[in-house]
Amino acid sequence: MRRRLQKCFCLLLSLLLVLGTLTACSQSAEKTDNNAVAGNSGKEETKKEEAGIYDGIEPLETETELNFGYLTGSHHGMIIYMIDKMGGYEKAGIRANIETFGNGPVMVEAMASDSWDCGTIGLGGVLTGVISQDMVVIGAAARDYDSLRIFAKNDSDIVSAGNTLKDYLDIYGTADTWKGKEILIPTGSTLHYVLSTGLSKFGLSDTDVAMTHMDVPGINTALRANKGEIGALWGSFTYADEMKENYTVVMSANDLGIELPTVMCANPRSYEDPAKYKAIKKWMELYFATVDWIYSSEEHFDKAVEMFTEINEEAGATGTLEENRTVLENNRHYSLSDNVKLFNEKTEDGSMLLIEAMHNDPLLFYIKNGSYQKGDDTKLLGGYFKADIINEIAAMKE
Repeated sequence: MRRRLQKCFCLLLSLLLVLGTLTACSQSAEKTDNNAVAGNSGKEETKKEEAGIYDGIEPLETETELNFGYLTGSHHGMIIYMIDKMGGYEKAGIRANIETFGNGPVMVEAMASDSWDCGTIGLGGVLTGVISQDMVVIGAAARDYDSLRIFAKNDSDIVSAGNTLKDYLDIYGTADTWKGKEILIPTGSTLHYVLSTGLSKFGLSDTDVAMTHMDVPGINTALRANKGEIGALWGSFTYADEMKENYTVVMSANDLGIELPTVMCANPRSYEDPAKYKAIKKWMELYFATVDWIYSSEEHFDKAVEMFTEINEEAGATGTLEENRTVLENNRHYSLSDNVKLFNEKTEDGSMLLIEAMHNDPLLFYIKNGSYQKGDDTKLLGGYFKADIINEIAAMKE
């Protein structure tokens, strides 16, 4: 009897221990699940809050795929990335595929095989794209003035010569010190235009120097390794403290009075496709909504700086928060109202749109230098700068 009671007691004790263990595990699992839900909920709430930027934008009736292109490290292209991260494409009914390119001409080459439908690009891409492939310019993306810079080693004779031009106080060197120099630069780009303009102030042309074509990220890597006497950079690369240790800015767009825009562009075949056209228009609505949000408060601007830094890190174009902040502060994006003016108002002589003039003047310079042919300016002004989408979006806002 006594043994039977002991046996029952042990059995009961075992059952209690098992039940206790199961209860503890259940509570632990419930707690873990609740934490996971809370964590996911927090992320979803953040995304939901950011997606509120696009509450006023009606989604497409039919979900449409769009392939986007933009330049690595570019402030104008970062908006494409931000829209994706903040849930804009999903909300608008766009299936987005995003690809980055080293420079505008390379991006234009990819358009020939329909690798992208729309995106953002600079001067070099516009000239090449319109003249050679009928690319359509559909909006102004961002200013591109301050960060277009040419660097020379601190011990270069160009830097040693100092400023020799009274009208351009921050341009270094002389005709003799520039002649024959090898310059690392993305040819056919906005940086090429800055260099050509700067050389002309010394009475020189492109043929007086040796340009070695490289993408900007590659140039940045070379200069940081202290290789190459002269190199051209744009974007956050130009504000890095490391550059100041070994290099000096010897030319810049600002110093030369050059004002260049970057633009929103479209593959002509995508632009003519009714479904793609609607999706591209929806993308531009998202773009302007994002720009308005960025500049609506310091908190939003700070968030944009963080995301720009994230973009660059993912693309291998590293830069600090402060460097990227300087880029955005000095190269503001164009608003919808800016676009309405640029794509509808004409120059004083009434010969071309303001946005066309901002590209035609550099092209005439290139033609004079032999980089483009006579008649290319006629092609540029042949109706490829289209205000249709800009005006349709503006009409919706009235």
